[in-house]
Order: sequence, then structure tokens, then C-alpha cells
Amino acid sequence: MCWKMAPIFKGLGISMNTSSFYFCIYYNIIIGYSLYYLVLSFQSPLPWSKCDPSWASQNCTDFGDFQLLKCKGDDFYENPNGMCYNRSDLDTPIGWWSKEKRSQNTKPILPSQDYYYNYILNRTPGLENSGEIVWKLVIALGAAWIIVFFCIFKGIKSSGKVVYFTSVFPFVVLIILGINGWTLKGSEEGMLFFFKPDFLKLTEANVWFDAAVQVFFSMGTCSGGLITLSSYNKFTEHTLRNTFIITLTSSITAIFSGFVVFSYIGYLAHATNQQVKDVVSSGSGLSFIVFPFAATSIPGAPFWSVIFFIMMLTLGLDSQFATLEIVITSILDGVPKARKHKKLLIFSMCVAMFLLGLTFTTRGGAYWVEILDKFSSGWAVLMVGAMECVCIGWVYGYNKFKKDIGLMIGDKLANCFLSWYWATCWKFICPFLLFGLAIFSIIKYKPLQVDDYIYPEWANLIGHLMTISILSGTIGWAIYMIVDALFINKRSLKTLFKPEEAWGPLLPENRRLAVHLDNLKSLERSKSSGATLQVTF
Repeated sequence: MCWKMAPIFKGLGISMNTSSFYFCIYYNIIIGYSLYYLVLSFQSPLPWSKCDPSWASQNCTDFGDFQLLKCKGDDFYENPNGMCYNRSDLDTPIGWWSKEKRSQNTKPILPSQDYYYNYILNRTPGLENSGEIVWKLVIALGAAWIIVFFCIFKGIKSSGKVVYFTSVFPFVVLIILGINGWTLKGSEEGMLFFFKPDFLKLTEANVWFDAAVQVFFSMGTCSGGLITLSSYNKFTEHTLRNTFIITLTSSITAIFSGFVVFSYIGYLAHATNQQVKDVVSSGSGLSFIVFPFAATSIPGAPFWSVIFFIMMLTLGLDSQFATLEIVITSILDGVPKARKHKKLLIFSMCVAMFLLGLTFTTRGGAYWVEILDKFSSGWAVLMVGAMECVCIGWVYGYNKFKKDIGLMIGDKLANCFLSWYWATCWKFICPFLLFGLAIFSIIKYKPLQVDDYIYPEWANLIGHLMTISILSGTIGWAIYMIVDALFINKRSLKTLFKPEEAWGPLLPENRRLAVHLDNLKSLERSKSSGATLQVTF
């Protein structure tokens, strides 16, 4: 609806919904993992605290085995290979005395890593063999979708109330975990690793690309979430204030979370005699490998594990609520008759996405999760963001957009000293940087790789088709509008870049104030002749 300001850009909404649809399908399996770990956490000792022959690999190393031996004295022999021997038996090593030699020969594997890959996921060696369905993951995925359905089936009112808890509770947990983590030995090493910058990394474009994608994800930018949820606000909602609060809160939370997480990583590095960089895992490894193992070495391990996975669950549900609301609201706006059957629509969407998500419950499901995570929120989303800026800054016009904002928050705030900064960003800086990062990521493209596993060409091709499907919404709609204008309705192409007559505030009392919108003048003329139109702002 909001892209009635420039009809040729309506496809941006389709692209946003496509990206959100992909996200909803795969993200709930992450919530399912959290649910499963939460249930497993109610036992002592935690099942991933020790290597179990039923799921442990050859290099699985229990916590105590990470400790280096003090191979000193007449009864011991320090072999140059890093191993310590009893002089009475020089054929059988009793442990490592050198951390460097141990790292060169074999990197120890945490029990939680083997537990996650070999027990929870029961993962196959590669995507080439996805294997059979893991039924415990099917149950976890089904439970996750049941929770999501009952939290949102009444619409924004029910999900909005749940979000009060899911948004606040993680902060409480982070503070509790932080207080405990900052008192652990070695925590300062982890926090220093997090805080100390590596300026050479700033010369790598991939770092900036990953940062942009992460900001887009954490802020909900260009996914349609901000547009969807803000549409439920009153017309005079102080959006400028809300923007500052959300942006600052998100940034501060990210920094604070970093200090909490890396305090545990530093502790784990200290306890296992490893470097911090060797402990850090990206993606799901941080949530389901590093912290679960760190919890096993802390007194009261089940308690810390329980509150951590409750936090993971609430954070995941928070994101899932907002993203699913995008898809549902878009369908209801596009097909108003469906509003009478909203609960049935939500139920059908949850069932359909559950069935599509069964792929992720196979033994190779984790590989598919990485594909969707990589290709559903990559350079395509940056392109969508750049085109949004072009639409607002150049096609619709920044000055007109600023007046629209002024109707809602007042001209004084809309024309404040920051207005020149917004104009510069929306018209020049953001489009240039986003297009540049997207193009560079295409030029520097490398096949998807997770740890040591390189995805086959056909898997990357599927990922590229996903990216194309996201952009096809924007490009396909533009082509359709041009064909319609030239050959079907035969109107000027200029009309594709001008607001539709229905564009403007919804309520009559607000619409009368929008004297700067030329399309509303023709709307009034249409009304005077007996026509009726739906207006949207």
C-alpha cells in the first residue's frame, strides 16, 4: 500500500514479503532447537558436559582433559612433540605439556559440539546426503509453530502483548548472565578481544557487507516489518522519537550483549587453554556449542542453561512474530475479503510453513538452514534498500516526503537541523553505499562454505535462485507496469512515477491537511463526480 507514492516501485513490497517468507520458514527450526535444549537443561549433569561414546567423535575432549600437565621433575619427561611421559613408560603419553604442540597436532572438540552435531542434528557429512527425518526435531519444530500460532492468532493485539515479555525478559537474562560472566577467570581476555579493533579488517569490503546485512536484520530494515507494525500506530505517533529510541536501544543492546557473550568465551578460552579466537564460533555454534559448554563448568550449570535458552526462545519468538505479521498483513491488505477468515489464514500459514520446514528436520537439514540464512538476507536485501532510497529521495521527492512526515509529527520536528542530514543520506550516501556493497559482493562472490565444508555447485545455484526470486518481485512488477502502460491501458509512462490518486492519509480530517499532494486534488474532483477510492498513507 505504501508504494502507491510511485506505482512502478510497488514490487518492493513483493520482494520484502518474499524475503520474510523465506525467513519464517527456516527461523522456526532455530526456535525448535532452543525449545529442545531448554527441555534437556532440566537435568544434572547436563547431557553435553561429558563425551559419551554413543555420539562423541574421536577428538572429543572432556573439560578436565583440556588442562595442561606440569611435566616437571625427575619422574617425568617433556618430549619435544609436546607430550608428557612417565620415565618408567616412555611409550605411553599421559597428557600434553605444550599448548602450541597440542594445537598443531589436533584441535580438541568440545563435548557440546559433538552433542549438537551428532546427537541433536544427527548431521550427515554433507548436503549430498540429506538422510532421513530426525523425529525429535519434527516434534520440536511442531511445538515451535504451535507456540507461534497461539501467540499471534488474534492478530497484533495478542502478539503485541506477548512482545512486552519477549522484549523485556532477554534484558533481565543478559544482566544476570553478565554479572556471573564478568566474575569468571579469563573473562577479561574475551572482553578485550571483543573490544579491541582490528583496523586491517576495515579495509575488507566483506566486513562492511556483513555489517550492513546484520544491521538490516537487527533493525528490521527493508523487510517490511517496520512498515507493517508502524501501520497500526495512530497518525500523529511521534515516529522521530521512536526511531531514535529503537536505534539507540538496538546499538546499546548489541554492545552490551557482546560484553556478556565474550566474557564467557574468554572464560572458556582460559579453562581450555586455548586462544579466544580458537573458541569463537559463528552462527549457531555460539548459541548451541560455546555457551552450553561454558555452562557445564559453572556451579549450578542447569540453572544457567535454562535461563539462557529461555532467553534464546524469547528472542527467536520476538523476531518470528514480527516477520510472520508482515506476510499475514500483506495478504489481508491485498485480499480484504480474507479478513473475515483471519484466524483460518494464520492457521493455514503456520501449517504450510511447518510442512515446508520439514526439510530442516532431516539429518542434512542444518545445511539447508545455512543456505536460506545466506541467500535470503544477502545482497538482494541491500538492493531493495537502495531502491527504497531512490524511490523516496528522487522519484517521489524528499521535500514531499518531508512534508508527509510533518503532517504526522509537526513541521518543526520534520524541518529540524537534522533534515539536511536525512536528505543527504537518502538521496546520495545510502543508495551509493548499498548499491556498491551489493555489486562488490557479487564481484567477490565465493561459494558458500561452513567450517571446512564447501557447498556443491547445485546448492549454490538454489541459493542464487532464491535471491533472484526476491528481486523478481521488484523487477517483475516494474516490467508488468511498463507493459500495462504501453500496450494495455495505454497511458503515459510518467504516471508510473507519480502518486496514485488514492495516495495520502486515510482519515478525512488528516487528508484535508495534505495540501501539498497534487493527487488529492484530482481525488476531490473524482469524489465530486461520484467516484469513491480507498486512500492509504
